[in-house]
Amino acid sequence: MKDKKVLIAYDISANKRRRKVADSLERCGMRINKSVFICTLSCELDLPDLVEMVTSLIDRRDHVFFLPLCKGCYEAAWSVGAGTAAPRSRRKRKTRLIG
Repeated sequence: MKDKKVLIAYDISANKRRRKVADSLERCGMRINKSVFICTLSCELDLPDLVEMVTSLIDRRDHVFFLPLCKGCYEAAWSVGAGTAAPRSRRKRKTRLIG
């Protein structure tokens, strides 16, 4: 499972839960938009573990979308417009972007 990527997007209503999910996803991936991340799966973190981690943090009213990306799809992705810079955040910690 070398360098398998998964795109994760969420719609979480409560700020506290949204912050917990974002913090967890930032530890295993990179934020590419305010509510969109790309995480790298590994031997230590496989897709079922990632889904379980996020599921344990959300409420039944929340929605999280997981999209496994093949190497070709990940390498063919691009970004345009003002959103290509790091999303503005009031957080002190800087957000890393894929390049």
